[in-house]
Amino acid sequence: VGAVIETMRLHVDSPRVQERALGILQNLSMRSAASKVAIASAHGIEMIVASIRENMTCAEVLERAFTALWSLAVLDGNQERIVAADGISILVNAMMASISFLAVQKQACGCLCTLSSDPKCKRLIKEHGGMDAIVFAMWAHLNSETLLVEACRALSSLAVLSDVHGADG
Repeated sequence: VGAVIETMRLHVDSPRVQERALGILQNLSMRSAASKVAIASAHGIEMIVASIRENMTCAEVLERAFTALWSLAVLDGNQERIVAADGISILVNAMMASISFLAVQKQACGCLCTLSSDPKCKRLIKEHGGMDAIVFAMWAHLNSETLLVEACRALSSLAVLSDVHGADG
């Protein structure tokens, strides 16, 4: 994992290297909770966010990055790392920059849905225009049932109140 992340750091401006390295992290992150922890411990989340920031116009990089973040975000500690790396703001900005790419939007919606299970993440998604980005993705891809399902899941999760007193997260 460390070698992959270091390669990403050294070649952050190379979409081809980022896409391949993100593919490795994506596959590893789907194996187990221990793999997710190992990636996060090696600063993989911060590197994924940096890759998104530097390659915001490359759909292949974004799709892999969002898929990896979605997988990593199922662990609460990783959600905190995504927030600390400014990952929510970067994710929403990348969604808006790549609105015409269906696969990117589907993965981004899934990632936002998973992140919205945390009250702090939910608040940040709303503050950074995540709900608008999801709605724009829906309008851009009205004929894609899979995108619409992910988008509706994300919006549904974001609409749920965060605490028993009725205050949003």
